[in-house]
Amino acid sequence: MTLMGGEIGVYSEIGKGSTFWFEIPTLAIHTSDNTVSLPKLDGLAVLVVEDHPQGRKEIVSSLKSMGADVEACSFYQEGLDLIKRRPFDVAVIDHGLPDGNGLELMREINDLRPSTGLVMYTVHDDYALQHQIRMLGATYLSKPASRLGLGEAVKDNARRGSEMLTGPRRLLIAEDTDIVRNILQKQIESLGGAEVDFVINGAEALEKLKTGAYGILFTDLHMPEMDGYMLVRAIREQEEADPSRPRLPVIVLTADVQMAQRQIYLKEGFDECLLKPVSLGQLRHLLVRWGLISENQGIAASEAMKTPDPEPAAAEPSAPAANADTGPAIDLEAMAAQMGSVDAGTLEMVGMFCDMTEPVVARIRAAYDSGNAHDLEEAAHSLKGAARSACCMVLGDIAAKLQDDAKDLAKSAPLVPAIEQEFARVREEAARLLKQYA
Repeated sequence: MTLMGGEIGVYSEIGKGSTFWFEIPTLAIHTSDNTVSLPKLDGLAVLVVEDHPQGRKEIVSSLKSMGADVEACSFYQEGLDLIKRRPFDVAVIDHGLPDGNGLELMREINDLRPSTGLVMYTVHDDYALQHQIRMLGATYLSKPASRLGLGEAVKDNARRGSEMLTGPRRLLIAEDTDIVRNILQKQIESLGGAEVDFVINGAEALEKLKTGAYGILFTDLHMPEMDGYMLVRAIREQEEADPSRPRLPVIVLTADVQMAQRQIYLKEGFDECLLKPVSLGQLRHLLVRWGLISENQGIAASEAMKTPDPEPAAAEPSAPAANADTGPAIDLEAMAAQMGSVDAGTLEMVGMFCDMTEPVVARIRAAYDSGNAHDLEEAAHSLKGAARSACCMVLGDIAAKLQDDAKDLAKSAPLVPAIEQEFARVREEAARLLKQYA
């Protein structure tokens, strides 16, 4: 230490312990300002099978930070059950698992879901193992890998091929909110290839499903007559009663982030969760993953999404600055992500939202004034989903708060006028934008 120009020492206290310290002079290191650009994995569904808790946590955290939708588990059988239940774009698998061999799991996945990309992420430096992995068309990635290395391995292995849905390929969507149905319709039309029908509750969905014309179902949770929980329960009971009947994939459409947890939606009988508001990219990846549209259609839609929006014809006054405590009345960035572009046609949806939402806001006021907590909660729920789908995020957030507090009228008191004021702000901004983009 002295030779390096430093000092070292120790001090201790009986019953408390010792502290060792040292000081050495060092030179400042000048690092490059260049940052590494990580791959974008937005919309990709990734399965991680890793038994080490900390390793699993780090992999999941890294992939989620790049935009991936990640499901993680510790065991061979758990991973196999998940793959049987729903498709993934990529599976990242450790070699040594408590109840099996990672290579064998990769082979089973390759047989069950040949379009799933495979990455073996392991500490084993074995040439024979590497050869077997590459024979599967998979990638061998040594631990520990950088976030960049992990992200690139996942991106490079995503969608090795298109696996179209066998049997009926028509999509049925159960959703009771008009604006959400209209937006989903426009998104699906922009992607091309998928045929879709809409119903407004679970009872209508069950009737439609009797025709055998549908290969997949999307359902909202909160609907009149029969909600999404009752609907999926009825479907699974029918399947159990008739073993020859193929399992219908059911995707839950919800704004509830809690429902996005795998253990919750699988327990309820759903196969996957799609959070509202649904972006065009998320929907495209899901439709490709479940085989409703081809990869080529998905790529074409991706390219279309990159097309810059035309400049508005007339120069209008800029939007008023958003309140730092709230945000814009209409989030144009979210709209571009959700619809692919911001143009006159897209903004017409916001105008339609305003027209359809006015009676909902009036219903909220009437329910509060009459002390009807149930009706207040239902109306707030409808407004929440519609507002977020129309990219009126502030209004949607206030409605979500009102839905949570509807049973306590004292807590609801400031929220009702807040909704009325924010809805007025949305109407004003919608009128301005429609004029600007006309």
